Amino acid sequence: MSSLSPTELQIVHDPDDAAAWAAYSVHLRAEVDIRADLIARDLGLATGATIEDPQKVLEEHAAEWLNLPDFDLRDPDSGFWLEWRHGFVVAAVVDIRPKLVKWPPLAEQFGLLLGSRAARLLKRVALHRLEEGSQPQGYLAKLVERDRPALREAVVWARDASPLSCTALGGLERLTLRGPQSLAPLHMPKLGHLVIDSADFSGEAMKHLSESDLPELVRLEISLGISQRLDPKERPDVHAFAAVLDALPQLREVSVRNIAYGDELAARIPRTALASHVEVLAFSGAHMSKRGIRALRDAEKSLPRLRDLSLGAASIQPDTSVELGSLSARLVVPAPNAVTVARHALALASTCGAEHLTIEATQESHRAATRIRAWANRWVFDELLGLGEHTRAEGLATLAWALGAA
Repeated sequence: MSSLSPTELQIVHDPDDAAAWAAYSVHLRAEVDIRADLIARDLGLATGATIEDPQKVLEEHAAEWLNLPDFDLRDPDSGFWLEWRHGFVVAAVVDIRPKLVKWPPLAEQFGLLLGSRAARLLKRVALHRLEEGSQPQGYLAKLVERDRPALREAVVWARDASPLSCTALGGLERLTLRGPQSLAPLHMPKLGHLVIDSADFSGEAMKHLSESDLPELVRLEISLGISQRLDPKERPDVHAFAAVLDALPQLREVSVRNIAYGDELAARIPRTALASHVEVLAFSGAHMSKRGIRALRDAEKSLPRLRDLSLGAASIQPDTSVELGSLSARLVVPAPNAVTVARHALALASTCGAEHLTIEATQESHRAATRIRAWANRWVFDELLGLGEHTRAEGLATLAWALGAA
């Protein structure tokens, strides 16, 4: 795909820029492209032919625009979920029912779609469920076979994510990798947010991550776990993890989940290159004992910008209250429900002298975030159980009800 024009780049930057779309419609009209009329209709421009039913136009022309002669926009089993904007695909999800086989193969159709004029402004791609018998590498190969200057976000389920080690995705700003075991060094100059969620992520892959060229990366989330495939010697250890943090000193937010060495990593972080810049550390799901919390407390001078420290609920124990109370960073404790929130809130309020404490949870029945804040044991309740602001007495009554309902 050729480089984007200044007008196309502006549309990618701001999809709601009416002036950019209007300018683009002039270009399309010169090419006798009916999408110029779609843009004119959606923007209320008094130019071109009047289109009464844009959905009908989309259904009639989608196959042609996507280079897929047999594509039917109304087919729920096409294997693609597409988000359209004025006749252009801005987001594409590959998601096909199990045991459903397509012809031509879905990976081949994916390549044709990516090469189409309709995909010039494609900003988001997600590979979810793939065609049975196909390999994720086939889809990744199609994705990286040429430059994708408009692509800003990608979600990839693949055991081998090595094909992403290329320069074709230079505009990517957010990348989510699920299930990778292998990863080659990444070269993504604009990537700002990287998520890796895999119990099979190997020590070699972690090493390659530390060798990546990611100058703009400021947010890193890694969730590991216990692999059923990897030999224990192949799993990334605390040294490999610390090497990644040393190689990415510009990181501002680091989230670590499901690791067995929370204490060791907590002790290493203050000695890594990012220590002077990191603002948020999250250890949700990574059990940290009194030893790890004490290491962070003793090294707080080495973490001058740390404002939020998130710990898993399992780390909040009676023997950690003193260390928690002496932390200057805001302590954030996720909890699964309102009852757990109430228990932790009352326990910490009575034993922890933390200057600023936040305990957060989401209660599905209320579909709202529960936030309980304490400043030196002085309670302020806002949005408690999603019911709006409460006075101190009302807040305590609600906590008593939550505890009584346990």
